[in-house]
Amino acid sequence: MLSRVPTLIRWPSQSRKQREPLLRWTRFRDFRSVDTDRRQPTSATMTNDRISKAPLQFLGRVLVWDAPLRVCYALMAVCFAGAYLTAEQEEWRKVHATLEFTLGGLAVFRIIWGFVGTRHSRFSSFLRGSEAIMNNLRQLPYGWGKRHIGHSPIGALFIVGLLTLMLIASSSSCASSVLPTADWLDGIHAVATNMLLMVAGSYIAAVAFDSWRAGENLMLSMIHGSKLGSVNEAIPNAQHGAALLLVVAVLGFWGHEWQSEGAALSSPGKIAPVTEASQERDGDKP
Repeated sequence: MLSRVPTLIRWPSQSRKQREPLLRWTRFRDFRSVDTDRRQPTSATMTNDRISKAPLQFLGRVLVWDAPLRVCYALMAVCFAGAYLTAEQEEWRKVHATLEFTLGGLAVFRIIWGFVGTRHSRFSSFLRGSEAIMNNLRQLPYGWGKRHIGHSPIGALFIVGLLTLMLIASSSSCASSVLPTADWLDGIHAVATNMLLMVAGSYIAAVAFDSWRAGENLMLSMIHGSKLGSVNEAIPNAQHGAALLLVVAVLGFWGHEWQSEGAALSSPGKIAPVTEASQERDGDKP
């Protein structure tokens, strides 16, 4: 059965409209559920045979991503873009430090939400072993493979890498503001930031490719929270209350940092080093 699948869905000369039924078919079929073993049929293989002969269903849109996860990812994108654009501008240094610290806080929130969040937001739903990752890699060149309603095994690697780099970049920036003479912290921060930019760009490219391969806009699904799936794959609640609390906490921190004259992340860098020239200049003042 598996050997005939790529021939069945090959469409090099077909238009988008002609291959849409095949795209919909590949969305909802889990080809690895089809047993190809040549041994005597068991109850499991008979069940798989019945599944493979069952009529294909066109499933509807169901809620997959909860609101706190979507808000967290959106705030992460805003904070990283803002921090990267203001990195070399001294007049925006306070904004830069605030956005970096917010990015670290959002990474901590995502880790916590990975244990207490809804079904598809939890790490237990998408973190897989090396075998699942290798299978996912082998299926990438083809228009078939196991369908993942949540994050794929490769996507899980990107998520873990992004969260790790966010924590390193944020903590090194905070430490360098407390210890301005530690130049090695600035080096760690620069490396982590550049790696974060590369991994984020690779992740966006991977999501775009997977969207084309699956025939579904996965980036748009992260915005409105719904994907094509069955009813038993949906989450019962979007958790809008938790998302609202996250937004209020971020806005409250931004307001505190903006109004505070002695913010912990920005005030140490404003202290100019005392030199002989500055002492002579200050001594000449009346």
